[in-house]
Amino acid sequence: MPSERFITGQDMLQRVDDKDADALVKSVQDIAPDGATLIRPTKGV
Repeated sequence: MPSERFITGQDMLQRVDDKDADALVKSVQDIAPDGATLIRPTKGV
C-alpha cells in the first residue's frame, strides 16, 4: 500500500498538468522503468 506522501505526490502531479505528467512518465519509462512506476503506478503507460 502506498504511503500518504506518495499518494499526495501523485495527486499534485495530476493537478499541475495531467497531459504533461503522462509525457513525463513515458519519457522516464525508457531509461528507468521503476522510476516511471514511482511517478505514476496506476497508469498503464
